[in-house]
Amino acid sequence: IQDFTFPSAAQTITMTPDLGYIVATGTYTPRVRVFDTRELSLKFEVAMDAQPVATCILGSDYSRMAFLQDDRHVELHAR
Repeated sequence: IQDFTFPSAAQTITMTPDLGYIVATGTYTPRVRVFDTRELSLKFEVAMDAQPVATCILGSDYSRMAFLQDDRHVELHAR
C-alpha cells in the first residue's frame, strides 16, 4: 500500500466494516491516515491536536469516525 508508514510509530490500526479502508493513527505530530484497500493507496491524511489512543468507525465506511485522544477529548470526523 502506498505510503503505509508513519514518521515515528503507528498507534492504532482499524479496518472499516466494509473492509474497503484502513484507518491508522500515528504518533509525533499526531495524525490519522485513511488507506483505500481497493486502490492500494493513501486516501487522505488529517493532523490532530492531541494523540489519538482509540478509534471507532461509526458507519460502514470512513465517512464517520470518532477518536478518543490522550487529553480525554473525543474528536469526531465526518466527510
